[in-house]
Amino acid sequence: NVPGSGLELSATGLVGYNAYTEDSSKNNYWNAFANVDLKNDMFNIGDNFLYTSDPANSALTERAERIQNIGYVSFKTSSEKKFGIGFTADDVFDRYMKSEWSYFNRNRVNLGAQLYYNVSPKTNFFAEYTYSDISYQDNKENESTGNSVGLGVNGQLASKLSGTAKITYDMRDYD
Repeated sequence: NVPGSGLELSATGLVGYNAYTEDSSKNNYWNAFANVDLKNDMFNIGDNFLYTSDPANSALTERAERIQNIGYVSFKTSSEKKFGIGFTADDVFDRYMKSEWSYFNRNRVNLGAQLYYNVSPKTNFFAEYTYSDISYQDNKENESTGNSVGLGVNGQLASKLSGTAKITYDMRDYD
């Protein structure tokens, strides 16, 4: 907690190694993760950084070093009124370290809006819409735009259970 501000600042880091018993020379991988997050009841801004030897495409292919960086921001009006609105934006950046994997280098931008019905200060029902755009550096035929709609509930779901449950429908158009 940042004193006198109502803000929470957090930083997280971890390093991991996955060891497979079958075909370990192809499937073992490692990663390093860092996250910085600044938030309060109404907004959240942060960044996730991942450096890994695990590719984003399949667990059955040889591993390739890549960087993934996700910057995000969200805003939600007060949960004290019956209805609220929210906005989200994030940028997902994937870059591979070796040129033979550059075909997978991409950037995904997501922009979304939510409408909330606040059952209590800790629980709400919501409807959301998200637009996304995926751009590849060297692979223009896989570029796409997408639309996603969702319905869900967020917050205190039971006396000792909190979280989010939602169902979404995704539509994606490729170039």
